[in-house]
Amino acid sequence: MMELSTFLIIFLVGYTLGWSSNITNKHKIQKMKDRDKVIGPGSGIALITEERLEQIDKHRIRLFQDKQWLDFQLTDAVGTLILSTCDKFSDEELTNYLPDGWDKEKFFKMCRKPYLERLKIAGGLLAAEIDRVNLD
Repeated sequence: MMELSTFLIIFLVGYTLGWSSNITNKHKIQKMKDRDKVIGPGSGIALITEERLEQIDKHRIRLFQDKQWLDFQLTDAVGTLILSTCDKFSDEELTNYLPDGWDKEKFFKMCRKPYLERLKIAGGLLAAEIDRVNLD
């Protein structure tokens, strides 16, 4: 027959483990909810993925074309697009930020978009830069 002290220890350990796994389960559920917000539709990662796919599918930009930007043109464009006031720059000011070899009109058009749209484009360009570096 089990002694009372052994029984109490087993009970307390079991109770503690059960209670902590309950907290762990609550934590896991919250983590899953947070993850859905982070990777679900309309999330940053979803919008950036959508933009990168648009660059590839709609604008027909291929990985071998991204490889030509060896002088940090993609990251230069990202840096300009994420400026909160980029859309307020004059054409002359934007010309100072134009990455070498880029089409001026297309770049100006990107810079004139609303901030959230520019963040999407910048995220897609950053993904393109990562792909370019990974291909080397």
